[in-house]
Amino acid sequence: MESISERSESSSELSISLKIESIKRGFSKNSRKIIFYLILSIHFLNHLDHGVIDACNTYLMSELNLDHSDLGSVGSSVFLGLTFGASMQDIYLIILLQNGLLVQV
Repeated sequence: MESISERSESSSELSISLKIESIKRGFSKNSRKIIFYLILSIHFLNHLDHGVIDACNTYLMSELNLDHSDLGSVGSSVFLGLTFGASMQDIYLIILLQNGLLVQV
């Protein structure tokens, strides 16, 4: 005879496998490729953007009449954006987990 804990483990495993199967059925192979290449392109452009700021420091300083502290503020604004984006991502992931749209393995 199965114990209650064994039943709950088997039901949770079944629930997780059903959610994974529904996610796999939700996107075709073509759609997954498009999403992958879209995220890859965004990631590449993000790194390209970060490299441009470093490469043109002297041009920015002369063109915008910035001193070193102002240029440092411009450079560190990236981290402010990353902090804001990460906190928004946490909120979004919590909503997805609560609605059962994301499987926690």
